[in-house]
Amino acid sequence: MNCKPGDLALCIKGEQEGKTCEIISLGDAYKEKATGQFLQGWLISFPRSVKWGQPNGWDSATEGWYPDAWLKPLRDPGPGAVDETLREREVA
Repeated sequence: MNCKPGDLALCIKGEQEGKTCEIISLGDAYKEKATGQFLQGWLISFPRSVKWGQPNGWDSATEGWYPDAWLKPLRDPGPGAVDETLREREVA
């Protein structure tokens, strides 16, 4: 699992891509239609309502379920860590 409750995270894939959310709690596993794989996910929260795809159309809400694999936690990596954006810049 990438995230844990209380983390701020960036949605890196899916309908909320590019948005920052808060991880609330562990959610149920979800079977992805395209691949048939089960994805573990989280209940996440946004500061404002966002559009969520639902089986019967679109809904607007501040909370929803999102796969862990589609979230990147935004947390302090600890002392001595090198920011990955700076590391990429040094290589370039």
